[in-house]
This record gives sequence, C-alpha cells and structure tokens, in this order.
Amino acid sequence: MCLILSAVAAAFFFVLGRVKKDGSSARKASLAFAAASLMWCVDGVSSALAGEGFFDLSAGDFVLGLIVLAAGSALYVLLEVFAKADDGFASKPHRHGAEHSKNL
Repeated sequence: MCLILSAVAAAFFFVLGRVKKDGSSARKASLAFAAASLMWCVDGVSSALAGEGFFDLSAGDFVLGLIVLAAGSALYVLLEVFAKADDGFASKPHRHGAEHSKNL
C-alpha cells in the first residue's frame, strides 16, 4: 500500500510542478516521493523473493503510507514557505552599506 500511495503522490506532485509557474518545491516533493516509491519497489522485490506477496495491503502498511504522505506533504509546505521567505528577502532593498558608511 505504501508503494501505491507514494507512486500516486509522486505523480500528483510531478503534475503540480509542471502546472505551477514556479513549481520547484513540487518537483522536489515529487522526487522525494519517487525515491520512496523506488524504496518500496525494492522492499516488494525482497518480499517476493522471500516467498511473500509483492504488495502489502494490510492496515498497518496503509497507516505507514499515510505517515509517508504526511511527511512528504510537510516537506512540500516547508519548501514553499522557505521559497516565499527567500523571495521576500530578495525583494527588499539592502541598506547595510549606507548604515556602515555612516559609522565610519
């Protein structure tokens, strides 16, 4: 279930990154979810080689998938907040040079 949820989230954030004007945060979240999907694929292959099923559709795995979704979504929100903060600092004029020259 974690593989399914993280793959859907990777596709969602990939599309969001392509649609948004500045979708760098969404593309980074998409990359994180794609990496998680790759990890779950390796886990599924390992389980299949051990004689178990590739997909784990248990309730515990669903809860783990929701935790992964929450963590990845929190990453996206933090990246957006920091991107907006950087834009705010970049748009303000710097007066440090004028203050520094007064003190000399």
